[in-house]
Formats: sequence, structure tokens, C-alpha cells
Amino acid sequence: MSMSTSTSVCGGGGRMNPSSSSSSSLISRSYRRARGPAHAHAHSRHSTSRCRLSASSPSSVWAGSWDEDEYYDVVVVGAGHAGCEAALAAARMGRKTLLLTLTLDKIAWQPCNPAVGGPAKSQLVHEIDALGGEMGRMADRTYLQRRVLNRSRGPAVWALRAQTDKRMYSDVMRTILERTDNLFLREGMVTDIVTDENETLTGVTTHYGVTFRCAAAVVTTGTFGNGIVWVGRKQVSAGRAGESAVSGLTECLQRYGFETGRLKTGTPSRVD
Repeated sequence: MSMSTSTSVCGGGGRMNPSSSSSSSLISRSYRRARGPAHAHAHSRHSTSRCRLSASSPSSVWAGSWDEDEYYDVVVVGAGHAGCEAALAAARMGRKTLLLTLTLDKIAWQPCNPAVGGPAKSQLVHEIDALGGEMGRMADRTYLQRRVLNRSRGPAVWALRAQTDKRMYSDVMRTILERTDNLFLREGMVTDIVTDENETLTGVTTHYGVTFRCAAAVVTTGTFGNGIVWVGRKQVSAGRAGESAVSGLTECLQRYGFETGRLKTGTPSRVD
């Protein structure tokens, strides 16, 4: 099992707001058919757009100083489910967006149970889909099997759940991100938030001292913020099994007055 600090949102153009917070959700949707041809056409337009600002394309390499000349409207920290949705939303609204993650090979990775939806979560995916999110479409494209849970009970507790191919899910989501205009992908561990004398957000700084200037930052670090993993009675620092935790960012948020806590995922043991 792993434990982590909670995620937060920092908005630019104003003072750091400790009362603003956001938590990522593991949700799904498999409900394209009821939306009609117009919605399907809009989805096709989004998913096939050319990648002009992808980290994997030469156009994303600029000729200036890393920490002085590179500016983004929005920087999203963490490329899990919430981070991917936040980055896509900002980029599709025309904002120059940077998505930072520890490794590009683990974008939208599902390390434990590779399922989308289920009780108390599937209804949230309807909301994400209504706002133009990608998670429901991803479930449609990568599911191995799906079913409606609690069918023997009343409709109020029915919940759609899709078991997905975790590797395909990650690969397809990365492709969508790379093909989205206004969106850059980069690897980096954010350890500090930079503000001016008025405590207005001006950028984020990585473990190697690279600062990306921005007007707003969205922090979706999930289980990686000072994460702890227990194996039997042994405790180790990790974001998830086999991957390092992120240190420094939680302490930075605390200095600005944010309250942090821990959530236990309770992942059971399993046999490979």
C-alpha cells in the first residue's frame, strides 16, 4: 500500500490560496453512443490534431535560456489521470501548457487495478465527459471487458466499470497528448513553487534547478508527494512500487500555508 500527501491547485495572477485544493479521481465512462454524430465528430477533430508543441517534436526545442525565456500560461505537475485531463483542458482552450512528469513512459499509468469506473466513480466520468474530458473515450478504446455492477439492486447504485489494457491506455493517452496543439510534454520532478514579493505565482522549479515560468500551476502529484510504501512491516519512500517519491514540493506548499495530509490506498498483495 502507499500513502501520500494531498494534491493542490495554485493559481497565477493572484496570491497563493491555501483554501484551493483539488483531488484526482480514478473514473471512467463508456457511453459514446448516446451523444450523437456531432459529438463523435468533435472527438475525431481533437484526437487527430497535429502536434506542433509536443516534447517529442523538434518544434518544442527553443533557442533561449531554459529558466529565463521559456514561459507557459499553465504548468501541470504530474501526468496521471487528473494531470492529463487538466493539461488537455488548458491546451484545448488555447493556453500554452506544459505537462511535467517523472517519466514519459508512465503517463496515465494504472499501477494497481487497471479499471475505470465502479461504485462512486463511474458517475464522475459522466461529468468529465460532459466537460470534454478524455477518460471515457480512453475506456471505450482500451477496455478488455466491462459490466454494470450492482445490477441485482436498484438503479441508484448501478455503476459501470471497465477493465482496461493498462499498457494500451498509457500509450494511447500519450499519443493524444502529443497530438494536441499548445501542449508540451517534459520529464522533470518539481520541488519548488516560485513567487514574487506579493506571493504571486511566477513559476515552478525542478529538482535540477530548472525554472519554468508560468501564470498558473496545477499540482496533481497523486501518491508521489512524500509517498510511503509498506511491504509487510518494512517502510520505504516511494511514489508507487519501483518508483521514487517526490520530496520538496509538499514542504514548499506547507510554507505557503497549505494544509497537507495522507491518504492510504490499501493496495492488497497479489501474485504475478
